[in-house]
Amino acid sequence: MVFMAMCSCTHTKANYNPWWRLDLLKTYKVFSIIITNTVDICAVISSIPGGFSSTFQCNGMEGRHVNVVIPGRSEHLTLCEVEVVMMIDV
Repeated sequence: MVFMAMCSCTHTKANYNPWWRLDLLKTYKVFSIIITNTVDICAVISSIPGGFSSTFQCNGMEGRHVNVVIPGRSEHLTLCEVEVVMMIDV
């Protein structure tokens, strides 16, 4: 399942421990989360080069929410493309 739109980003204010949450509406086994940095002018993730992705392994962790947090810092959290790889009941 992929959650994204062309040049459609979300961002927080410059909060301490900024966070973003995706509600999957029911519990799933999540295997990985892929965050891709944009190469256009919408936003830049400084730790991921433009046009590249970073994958975070969840190893089948069960849950209803996906949280992205920048811990211990005051800054903007901007997300433009987040892919959640999970098992969907068939």
